[in-house]
Amino acid sequence: MKKYLVIFLTFFLFNFSASATHIMGGEITWTCLKVGPDVGKYVFQMKIYRDCYGNAFPVTAQTIDHHNYPALGQTTPIVMNFISATDISTTGVATSGNACFTCANGDLGAVEEYTFESTPIFLAGSPPAEGWHFTWGTCCRSASITNLTNPSSESFTLRAVMYPYTEATSGIIFPPDSCYDNSPEFMELAKTMICTGSPFAYSDNASDQELDEITYSWAEPLGDSFGYDPTNPSATALVFMPPYSVTSPIPGNPTLDPQTGEIAFSPNTTGGFVTCVKAEARKCGQIVAEIYRESQVGLIYCPTSTNGMVNHPPIITAPLGAQIWNNTINSAGLPSYSTIVTAGELVSFILDAEDLDMYNNITPQDLKMTISGGPVSDNYINPLLCANPPCATFTDLGGNPPPIIAPSLVSGVFEWQTSSNHIYTTAGCGNTSGVFTFVIKVHDDFCPVNGVSIATIKITILPLTTGVEGQLSHLAIYPNPINDVLHVDGDYDVIQIFDILGKSLLKSEKKSEINVSHLSAGTYIIEFKIANKLVHKELQIAR
Repeated sequence: MKKYLVIFLTFFLFNFSASATHIMGGEITWTCLKVGPDVGKYVFQMKIYRDCYGNAFPVTAQTIDHHNYPALGQTTPIVMNFISATDISTTGVATSGNACFTCANGDLGAVEEYTFESTPIFLAGSPPAEGWHFTWGTCCRSASITNLTNPSSESFTLRAVMYPYTEATSGIIFPPDSCYDNSPEFMELAKTMICTGSPFAYSDNASDQELDEITYSWAEPLGDSFGYDPTNPSATALVFMPPYSVTSPIPGNPTLDPQTGEIAFSPNTTGGFVTCVKAEARKCGQIVAEIYRESQVGLIYCPTSTNGMVNHPPIITAPLGAQIWNNTINSAGLPSYSTIVTAGELVSFILDAEDLDMYNNITPQDLKMTISGGPVSDNYINPLLCANPPCATFTDLGGNPPPIIAPSLVSGVFEWQTSSNHIYTTAGCGNTSGVFTFVIKVHDDFCPVNGVSIATIKITILPLTTGVEGQLSHLAIYPNPINDVLHVDGDYDVIQIFDILGKSLLKSEKKSEINVSHLSAGTYIIEFKIANKLVHKELQIAR
């Protein structure tokens, strides 16, 4: 099998100058600052992916051009300062019998991510109906690209679009400094190298800070940035080489789930394939942002392992927990999972992944499990550390955060105390889409390309039921176990905390935060009262 890897790399080297910088993709996003001295200003971020076989990308400042925006002046670009360069290539072990691609060696197949950011800038006025378009471009593309016509003669353009938001009842157009919207952000790294021969699924997994509805679609990769026309971006769209097209840019019958962003296909053809995915954010049905990720996917014949066997991706089991999970099989024959809950319900499950491949028939592969998307806690443990708490937590069976690493078998524990915070918001019309997508990814340590599997988890949260019973049944407390401050989400009249002998230790009228630092570690009972109705919940205090 090793000869196939050599043949593929030789193909890639054909007309592929090592003296050039080979751009493989990228994206543009933005964040509006809601606190601090620069509140109401915007920070733009740009990521650029380059093949490490070529020259390093310059770390000098780049510029983003704007369109439909006279307030900044038609020729005033947004200056993007260099932040970091990170090797995002596959990592693994030499025990597999093959070397992994690395930028340190300048390997063809290794990929580096460059990050640029602007200083906080003020955006005057409001976007027109066509939106403010932001673009960055460069020359040129690799001659080795399989799915484009004359790729070496084509340029490269990244873009994003910021749209206005109009309040439904008043008709007022929100000014940008009101921070009515942050763009979505792709939570997964760009997928750049994949082994052929096995069904495969991956996701760019966009997340939105305001919990706007996100939908996905294939988009046109663009050429000449100087010719970019915001009224007709398709004017510089690249031409695909048949049988490839915008909606079928890679071999193996690719499908893109418009709600979760999962891409599934069964690759059996090698080559370099340009893809572009658009993520749209809608607030109360109005489109407010479009971001695009272009990425060049390399499909290769991977060599065998030290035992002469083909490497297999890990197998992920279905979620095991209290909820009922629906299993959907994608076009590659791989499953994804979804469930529907009401606000206030605790979503809890265990997910296992197994890979029995061995090196030299002796050494098991190490598996690594991670999670992205949705309101996942920033440290994976504290349910308060995200933009929209309560946050989802994810640990191994011992309570340790990702990455979860173990030989042959890994297990992750997911817990998410849903609440009305996840379906009601202060932004826009006050409602979110109620749909949240998480991606749990597991990969082995095989080189040159890891075996990878994902579990796409879609959780839809429905509004609270009405009436006293509905209010009581959807009261949520977090974190649990707790150390000092208890957070309560929901409506109630009175709360009491009892020890296990029934002694009342605390009584209070409605509060969203209750200090329990004076209570000793142990088990307690919380009693909520609305009118003449009562509901009880168990509370664990840990010190």
